[in-house]
Formats: sequence, C-alpha cells, structure tokens
Amino acid sequence: MQAVLLAAALFAGVVPAVSHAAGAQAPPEGPGRSAAAPATDRPGSTVTDAAPAGSVIPGHYLVTLVRRADRGVVEEALRDQGGVPLRRFERAASGFVAALSPHAAAVLERDPRVARLEPDRVVVALQDTQVTATSGLDRVDQPRLPLTGSYQYTSDGTGVSAYVVDTGIRRDHIDFGGRVTAAGFDAFGGSAEDCNGHGTHVAGTIGGSQHGIAKKVQLVPVRVLDCNGSGSVSGILAGLDWVLQQQQPGRRAVVNMSLGSSVRSATLDDTVERLTAAGVLVVAAAGNTGTDACLGSPAGTPSAVTVGAVSALDDTRPAFSNTGSCVDVFAPGVSVLSAWHTGSTATATLSGTSMAAPHVAGAAALVLQRDPTTTPARLTQQLLERATTAVVRSAGTASPDRLLFSRDLVAPGTVSGLSAKPGLRQATLAWTPPGDGDLATITTRMASGTTPPASPSAGTEVPTTRTGATAGGLATGSDYAFSVFAVDGDRNTAVAQTTRLLGTRVSITPPATAVASGTTITVGGTVKQSGDGSPVAGQPVQLLVRQRGTTAWSIVTTVTSSSTGQIAASHRPAWNADYAVSYPGGGVRLGADSAVAAVAVRQTVSAVLDRTSTSLGGSASLSGSVSPAHAGQRVVLQRLVDGAWRDVASAALSSTSSYRFSIKPPSRGTFTYRVSRAADPDHAAGVSPTRTLQVL
Repeated sequence: MQAVLLAAALFAGVVPAVSHAAGAQAPPEGPGRSAAAPATDRPGSTVTDAAPAGSVIPGHYLVTLVRRADRGVVEEALRDQGGVPLRRFERAASGFVAALSPHAAAVLERDPRVARLEPDRVVVALQDTQVTATSGLDRVDQPRLPLTGSYQYTSDGTGVSAYVVDTGIRRDHIDFGGRVTAAGFDAFGGSAEDCNGHGTHVAGTIGGSQHGIAKKVQLVPVRVLDCNGSGSVSGILAGLDWVLQQQQPGRRAVVNMSLGSSVRSATLDDTVERLTAAGVLVVAAAGNTGTDACLGSPAGTPSAVTVGAVSALDDTRPAFSNTGSCVDVFAPGVSVLSAWHTGSTATATLSGTSMAAPHVAGAAALVLQRDPTTTPARLTQQLLERATTAVVRSAGTASPDRLLFSRDLVAPGTVSGLSAKPGLRQATLAWTPPGDGDLATITTRMASGTTPPASPSAGTEVPTTRTGATAGGLATGSDYAFSVFAVDGDRNTAVAQTTRLLGTRVSITPPATAVASGTTITVGGTVKQSGDGSPVAGQPVQLLVRQRGTTAWSIVTTVTSSSTGQIAASHRPAWNADYAVSYPGGGVRLGADSAVAAVAVRQTVSAVLDRTSTSLGGSASLSGSVSPAHAGQRVVLQRLVDGAWRDVASAALSSTSSYRFSIKPPSRGTFTYRVSRAADPDHAAGVSPTRTLQVL
C-alpha cells in the first residue's frame, strides 16, 4: 500500500519534514516552529517528526469487522496470534486498532469476520460589521474584488458547535472569549491544549471574535495531532469516534479537518460518511502538494466539503493548493492572520488549505444557526449555491470555479395563500409561511390608501406572527393596503405579497327624536364605498340598539342591503334608546358603523274623569295609569291657570302603576286638568290628555 501522512506541516503554512510533489510549490513559511515546545504527548508514540506524510506506522493496523461480528471473539483470536488490541472504536468504525506482527496480520486478514485490514499511517496537520477585518473575512463577505476593509455578517454561529480536529486549542486566548469547551478529546491523554499552534489558528478563523467567520460559535477541541503536528489515522478515528458519541439529535455541529493524507484511507473515509449520516457536516482541507485532492483522505471523501486555497487579494490559486474534482469550493488560504498558541493575545500569519477550510466551516456554522434543521447535504448545497463563480484564477484541472461567499443574497420564498378578513376598524391577515429553513421573520406593513408599502421599512408596522397579522385601530371609511415580507437571516427580503381593503361609510335615518311608549319605529340606513360612493349591495347589515346611558350594544336584527345599499329595520323601544347601523365588513370591504341616533321614549299617561260636570261643592274623580309601569313613582295633577299649568297635587303610583285624584273646584266655572309624569333616566316625561270639568 502507499504511505499516508496526515501532517500539520502538509496542510499548513509551516512545513517541517514534508516532501512536496515534483513541481509543487510549498506554502510560504508562517511563524517558525524550529524552537517548538518539547513534546508533551503520550510516551512511546510511534509517530516521529521525521516520518513523512503517509508513512506506515510499523506493526499498527486498523481492523474493520463485518456486520454483527463479535469483536471480543476476534480480539481473542488476535491475541492467540500474539497481537495486542490498542484502541476500540465505539461509533467511528466497527473495529479496533491493533499491534500485529506481519504473520498475525496475514492470518487476521483471512478471518471471515474481518471486513478490512489496513496499516495505520502517520497524519499531520495541513497547514454586525467588523471594521479593519482580516483579508480572508473581507473577501468572503463580498462577491467580487476589490476588498472593502470590512466584514459584514448578520449571524454569528450562536447555538452551533464547531469540532476542531487538529492540534488542540489554546482555551484562554482572548479571541475565543471563553467559548472553547472545557471538555474535549485528546488522543495523547492530555487536556486538548494546543502546543503546536495550528489548531488555535484554525479555531480563530472558524470562530474568533476578531479573526473568525462565526463569532459566537462554540469551539470544541479534538486533539489528534501532537506538538509537532503529527498523528495517526487511528488517532483521528478515535477523535471522530468521540465526536460521534457527543452528537445528540438536534445538535447543530460542523467538523473541521485541516489535516489529510497523500493516499486514501477507506476506514477514514467510512468514518467521515458516518459523521455525515449522523447529521454533522465535515469540512476538509484539500491539501498542499499541488496535486489531485482525490488522492487523499479526508479530502477525497465524497460527503466532505473539500476546500482549496486562493489569495484574498487577487483570487488566484497558489501552486501549493491541491486541485481536481474532489475540491468543492475555494476560500482564502494565503497569508491568513489568526490566533496563535504562544500567548493569550498572540497572532500568526499562515498560508495553506488548512487556513482555507475553517473559513468554510465558519460559514457553515452561520447557515446552521439560521437553518437548524438542515441536513449536511442541504447545507453543502447552500454553501455551493451561494458561492461566487467565475472569479478563481488558475483553479486547476477539473477544479470548480467557486469561491466561498459567507453571506446569503438569495431571498427566501414568499408567503402563500395570503387572505384578508375585514372587520370593524380592523383587518385580520393569514398566510402560509415559506418553507425556507433560514426564514428569520415575517413582517407586515400597512398604509392608508390603495398603494401597498414597497419595503419592510415603509408604512406602519402591523403586529405579526409566523402565520398571520391583525391590524387594529383602522380609521372608519379609509382604504388600506398591506404588504407581507418574508425575511431571512441575512436580511434578504422576498417579494412582497400584497392585499387591499376598501373603506365604507354607513348612514342612519331615525324616524323621530322621540316616540310614545309602545310605538314601533322603522330605522333606515345606507352602506356605500368611501372612495366612489357606490352602493354596497346584498351584504348583511345589523341594526344595533343600546339603552341610553349604557355602553353595551345588542343586535336587533340583521338585514340585507338593497341594490342601492339601503336597509330598513323595525323595533319597538322600551326605554330611551340609541340606535346605530353596523356593516361588519365582507369581501374586500372594511366594516363601518353609522353615527348614533338617539330616540327618546315618552311615558304614556292615561286619564279618565268620572264626570264632566258637577254642582258647586261637588267633586269628581280623575284616574289613570302610567306606561311603562313605574310603581311607587309619583305623578302630579296639574290645572291650567291663565295659560300655564300649575301643580295641584301629587300621588304615588300603585303597584299596578295606577293613580286616582279627587277633584273639588272652589268655584263655578270651567276647569281643565291633566296628569304629568316627570322624566327619569330610562324614559322621557309624559302627560295625559287634558280633561275638563264644569262646575255649575
């Protein structure tokens, strides 16, 4: 088999002990590591600084079992051959790492319970608006050059985890603001702190507050490379196995692998596919040998998003960046400034596809924040669809001409099925929201008249939910136009869906201002459109009534307007009443109420004189009743004197609301009487007919 080396030096800008392919250009040097910190990794590691990328680790094998094979039985058979199981995988692969002699390896490879046996190999690391942004950030937030000196973003990766499979992360670096998890994985038994710098640099580009794409993403260190940037396929598998164990349903996560090999590892490829199936997008660096990215893993893994490098200054691919059909997208990877491991404020400038990949991982975190239910396949599609095309210079044979664009300029879909239900001084809108996963909000705007607001900032805002809005306090008689805008996480706005409602005016024609108790009245009215005065025909219209002095209206009846918009309805009021004609609205017309018409109800007082004449000194009886009944209330007997009515006597009404007065005039002559009942809150005053008594 070919040797496989996954080395930090290969994918980063620092390249100790790395041989480049013939004609390939090595990445520019970054901060020197010639005085690297002493190795603090697990004693007895078989990986050395001198091991070239892809070298076989002598005596170490990756054992993949067939489905349902008993791992314990296979391990026992392995021990019978003098082999030693070194590390089990729980989820990354169905198998384990073992130390085997060549003879034991040959025996185990023939075991029907073993699906695949491959040598373990050396891996190494591959090398709101932010002002004064780094050139990489500056480049990916705009489709085309020149650079603007700023980085625009509307999302920050909140709620998303980024697993940095690398040399660890310096947790206390100021660029991370405490967002590096205390928990992590260390293939060498340490704390996942970075003693190399590569992982810290990568993490800074993914999620640094100053240097990062996703400034609030949670960073998770997965240390699989040592202080010299070297590791093994088995160590990477162990790290990815740990990632799979951490992954829970609904957890939004992306894995960055700025490391790789010069040949393919089927086991590593399978593990990347398992991560993808578990809902985690894997972003991989293409490699820095200037060759075909398809030759190595994980760059050649089909489900990984493989990233080549360009210069942010002119979009040119450097000679060191790998190419080919396995490259999915390019990103800035030349002279990238980011965090460094030597101090809590240290920075370094590196070049390599290792620096390009975290730009894409950070952009993926932004999409995951806005669209938390998206799948890795859909996420990949979104990243590639929004990438800028026709800008990469010297992309290389079979490479895509796509450059990462971190913002989304594609508007979401529009709302559908927009309907408007008119009412009295209000309108209720309903719709079905678009299915876009990154839909951020729906905004409803309103304007008087028939011209809908043209933008989400025009007109008046209407309180809105995801599926509807209610506009209240509308002026009676006015037309209104509404616009509904769907807005995504990048503030892209869909074409507005609009609707209009027409104002109406309602008049009332009362029969009189006062009527006698017991009288049936007919109230008339008209309903017309406000704009052109055309009649509102064939619509239900209500006659409303309330007792004067109260606020609660009740519906007397509902009638249908005529072809001329007129209505007429009858009612017999029992007390002083207020009337109104109400059109509740319908179709495209808003409702309206008429003015209030007051109708007083006079009390009816009857009067019966038991005789029309009497002799001097005689008497007569005047009796009657009051309707409606007012038992216990007083009535007044009045006599006409010199053209004016004067009170003569008063009496309380009986339980049947009747009264009786005895009349005894003091002299001969003609006397005229009546009985008066004063007004009260419910009724107008009432007087009886006059009665005349002649005294002989």
